[in-house]
Parts: sequence; C-alpha cells; structure tokens
Amino acid sequence: MWSVGRVLARSCALRAVATLLAVGVERKANPVRQQVREFGYEAPAKRGTKRQALEVESCFAPLVGWVVRWGEGPQLALATDATALGARFVGLTVRVVSRGCALPVAWPVVAGNTKQAWRGEWLGLLRQLRPAIPAPWPVLVLAERGRYARGLDRRMVRLGWHPFLRLNTGGPFRPQASHRFQPLRRFAPPPGPRWHGRGTAFVSRPSRLNCTRLACWEAGDKEAWFIRTDLPPESSEAGWDGLRAWSEPGFKITNRGGWQWPRTRLTDPERAARLWLAVALATVWLLRGGARPMRTCRPALCPT
Repeated sequence: MWSVGRVLARSCALRAVATLLAVGVERKANPVRQQVREFGYEAPAKRGTKRQALEVESCFAPLVGWVVRWGEGPQLALATDATALGARFVGLTVRVVSRGCALPVAWPVVAGNTKQAWRGEWLGLLRQLRPAIPAPWPVLVLAERGRYARGLDRRMVRLGWHPFLRLNTGGPFRPQASHRFQPLRRFAPPPGPRWHGRGTAFVSRPSRLNCTRLACWEAGDKEAWFIRTDLPPESSEAGWDGLRAWSEPGFKITNRGGWQWPRTRLTDPERAARLWLAVALATVWLLRGGARPMRTCRPALCPT
C-alpha cells in the first residue's frame, strides 16, 4: 500500500498517500492513514494484539533477488553510498546500478551527527545480499572516496566479489617492481596516459594490502582518477568508476524529483529504515515497468 500510494502521490507524505489510497479502496481516510503509519512502528507501539514489527533485514535478499532476475546478467555492479538527511539520519545504502539508474536493495538508517567507520554495517549488508546473487556471477562493488572503511577489501574478496574503490591522490603506493613507496600522483601526470599495475598499498605493515592500482587523467578532467581493486590489471578499467554516476538518478527519484523523502518528519532511525522499504519497492517497481519495452532493443553500453 505504501509503495502504490507513493507512486500515485509522487510523494512520501503520509497524508497525501493515505488520501489517495482511501479513494482507491473506498474507505475513510483516517483509518487508512493509521494503517500505513503503523507499518513503520515497532510491535509495542501498534494497536491491537499479536502485532509484529517488520524486520527490514529479512527483505534485502528477496529484493536483490528480484532485481537479479529482472536484470540482464550474468554480472552485477553494486554501489555503496552514505546519504545524510539533514542532521537526523544517515542512510547507508547498497544499490544495484543498472540501466542508467541505481536501485536501493539494502540499507540501515543510523542517527546523524555521529562519527563512525561503519565497517560492520557495510559488511553486514553485503553478507545479507550474498545468498541472493548467483555464485558464478562477477560482482563489482563501487565505493566513493571518503565513504569507505579500511579493511573491507579483504572481506569482499572472501565473499567472491571485487572491490573497486576510488582514492584520494595523497596516499602512497609501492609498485611490484619497486622497493619504496611513491605518491599516487606520480602515476598520472596531468593529463597523460593511463597506468595500471600490481603493488602494495598502505605504508603501515599491519595494514599493507597487495592490490591492483589504476590511474588515469583524461583531458577535461579536473583531477586524476585512482582506483584500488583486486582484479588483474589487464582485466580492469578505471572508467568503470563512472558507473557510480548512475546513482544520481536514483537520488533524484527518492529526493527532490520523486518521492520527496527529505520532507519526512520522522525522527526515529528504525522507523525510517522500515519506510525505506516502501521507497525501495516503489523505485524498483516503477523502473521495472518502464524498462519492459526496452528489452527488444538492448544496447551494450557498459560493462554491467
């Protein structure tokens, strides 16, 4: 009901959604409003007996399974992002990037204005999605610089997935054929040819990581792109980081141009996480319906 109401109202506003749903089901608006409002409540706060709270985490694997069955396979690209909603919330979201957009498939909502690494949250999300993705599929996990917790690379590799992290230019790197660390910016003079190779990241011995580094600085770019991944140098391309730009249409749908999520008056992170399920379902459902006519003319525009 929440998802259908949001599509019809083009808003997350409780009153707008309940009013349209009440007309459709031929009921009074106030009972419908209370019903959809309690969807996000914990069990003790709901009216009546034998009420249960929605366990949002139990929905992540079925949701990504739905997207996988709809997708073009047999490969998948996931993007991670941390989006603040004012000072109240931060949504840690894993999205499937597909068809020029990004579909939310897993998230916790945490309180804003708190400094955390969020490593446990990210790892928990990826573990919950793993059973729904076919084992032979290559999975690329794209992460934005500044939104990444150190140490996740090895955990992703254990899952059988490939981290693809865009880095700042200040970190050091030791190429495989060298005995000393060098600043990353030396591998991409402005603008110049692309560089890729194996080597060691992080100077501190406990944190050292054998990985592939990709570097490129194309004409017109303001700065170089530096990527860290576990993929072989000859099988990876720095330009794949551009897939993260597909998250922007997803933000537009959930925020200013679609469901108007920033206007919510919620203050409880757990309730917000439950309502995000309705946001995710509405987004996936709407984009799935709009993509059906395109199946007969499927262009190969990107590595996913």
